[in-house]
Amino acid sequence: MKGSRFYMWGERGIIATFFADMHLWASAEDWTNFLASISISAKKFPSTLDEVLIIVEPDFGNRGFGHPDLVLALRHGDHRSVILFEAKRVPYLQACRKQRGDQYYNSTLKGQLELNYILSTALSLYSEHDGLLKQPEWVKRTPYAIGGRPGHEAALKSSVVLANVVSKLAGLPFESYFHVAISTDASNPFENISNESVFPEIYDGDSLDKNKWATIKDRFGWLNYGTLCKVADKIDRRNQSSHSSLFFESFGLNESNLAKPRCDTGIGHSSKDRILVYLPDVNTHTLLHCSFQEEKCKLRDYSIHPNGAPVIDERFHTSDILSRAVYKLEAPRVPIGNNGFWHKEIKRLNAIHLSSAVAE
Repeated sequence: MKGSRFYMWGERGIIATFFADMHLWASAEDWTNFLASISISAKKFPSTLDEVLIIVEPDFGNRGFGHPDLVLALRHGDHRSVILFEAKRVPYLQACRKQRGDQYYNSTLKGQLELNYILSTALSLYSEHDGLLKQPEWVKRTPYAIGGRPGHEAALKSSVVLANVVSKLAGLPFESYFHVAISTDASNPFENISNESVFPEIYDGDSLDKNKWATIKDRFGWLNYGTLCKVADKIDRRNQSSHSSLFFESFGLNESNLAKPRCDTGIGHSSKDRILVYLPDVNTHTLLHCSFQEEKCKLRDYSIHPNGAPVIDERFHTSDILSRAVYKLEAPRVPIGNNGFWHKEIKRLNAIHLSSAVAE
């Protein structure tokens, strides 16, 4: 409609719309220019491509793998590569001001790059016969485990995500996975010695406690937003795009992952169940535990007391909560009276899902 405008906000919006433009209008030369604009020293980093798959913010689960801002799966001839992107709207150093074990550490750029490194190791080892994507066993014996639950191993079991996302990214040699940070720095922050204390820490099965950043840093690259603007400025948007609707292409991929309603709850849960919800018009600071039976609903705020009983809110009907929730997450099958567990779990999930929302 004439007069209609469309915006996506924040760094994720910038990244999503940049790659939407690339998808719709970029030529092979534009893609070559984009790859060349990435500051990275890896000799095997792709320079040209025949095919590209763009996935914005794929969900690899909330139990340790995180959510990269964007992933590219590239093919050139018989060669395939995967590039994982993380973007921040501040300089690199400012985006890393948390220490391992601190609350929200995994939301820092350093923490996210480390999660993506662990994800890439899992992807390189994945086989469709496994039935799940899991981190290597050695991860829980490295500093990566600090701040997490003892013995925790990241695992993704969703058959839909495994089939529609993981299968398109997995099974490559480990050296074919690359990582790119996008920040507001004027030059590559990985080449700035002043940032050395917050470079990603790299551990593996042969080096459980010795940082091997120096041996792998060539596979970590960088861009800033000015570079994206230069690439985007050269795209010829006069040509008619050969692609169909952005919405329906994405909807077709995600349709099988939409929860199908059972009874009348409006979500893929039974009429007597429990989930975690984010309701900013009720509480902007935390996810709430929502237990319901038919239209009777109780909201519990476990974030306040480490071991005490939660604050309970019974003002709302189930259908009202489910329709208003910004986020809905599966709730672990742990008794609601285990207050210590829920306090820690809610704090952990808040760090993953709400750090940016609360900050804004």
